[in-house]
Amino acid sequence: MLSLSLSGSANLGAFAAGVGQDYQTSVAATVSSSAADATLTVSDPSATSTGHLVNGAYALAQPVQVKAASTAGQSTAFAPLGTGPLTLLTYAGPASNDQVTIGLKQTIAAAEALRTGTYSKTLTFTLSTTTP
Repeated sequence: MLSLSLSGSANLGAFAAGVGQDYQTSVAATVSSSAADATLTVSDPSATSTGHLVNGAYALAQPVQVKAASTAGQSTAFAPLGTGPLTLLTYAGPASNDQVTIGLKQTIAAAEALRTGTYSKTLTFTLSTTTP
């Protein structure tokens, strides 16, 4: 059994033009696994500006960064989302209702031009195993 549930979607808030800043938010998740090992990853399945928030045809300069921390004592540092899956957590054995906090960060430079409208990106979180 592999089970991953997310509490909802993440919102980084409104970006301020002309202000260099790191925008951060988090989303809660629950991981359960009866497998001998499991890995929690995140990926961007889009072929458009992979790893970057987009607003229509415009993409932010810096990629979204993701990290995770769990009640089982694991944690990772922020790492940029790229073209392949980014490993967030690994489990060396079964896990039961491990509460995970997934952090997201977007860096905006003071000189970065921002477009009016909403920036977004759909990310895919996957819990998988190689040893069922």
